[in-house]
Amino acid sequence: VSLFLGHYGNWEWISSMPLHLDKSAVAGQIYHKLSNANVNRVILEMRSRMGATNIEMHQTARFITKLVAENKECIIGFIADQSPRSKDAHYYLEFLNHDTPILLGPEKITRHYDFDAWFVKPQRVKRGYYEVEFIPMSTAPASLPEYRLSQIYYSNLESMIKDSPELYLWTHKRFRIARCIVQPTNK
Repeated sequence: VSLFLGHYGNWEWISSMPLHLDKSAVAGQIYHKLSNANVNRVILEMRSRMGATNIEMHQTARFITKLVAENKECIIGFIADQSPRSKDAHYYLEFLNHDTPILLGPEKITRHYDFDAWFVKPQRVKRGYYEVEFIPMSTAPASLPEYRLSQIYYSNLESMIKDSPELYLWTHKRFRIARCIVQPTNK
């Protein structure tokens, strides 16, 4: 199973997935290695204390291929709303009034293995408390046209952000290479 999340609400809860799954299932979360080795170590310890497996971003395909070869059940969380590097910006879509490049890895991996794809929608109940709704995006993503899974994900994410924009992490570099879309005005 692939879970598609955004930098919305408390996305760090994904490290608690093993508490809710059968012990034989592998619960993994993709992470980007930090340049400061000490901070990286502390973050990884915090994220794995409840049994989640931290998968370094550049090792994702290799790690998942191994799980599939071993026929292990797995649930992998992708925080998929990050911006690709300029040289990796191959596909743009409209997101929050910007022509926005997207990371294609989560869709490619999900489609390649035909994992069920779910959108994760957290809702803040009160300070420090969230409820999470799992919204099915596709039970057969390999049959979808290319980029369709990402389009569904970004549509859900944009709708969620518009409902409660204060829960979105606006400080990350999501739009650093985006192109603004000028909306025509009717006069």
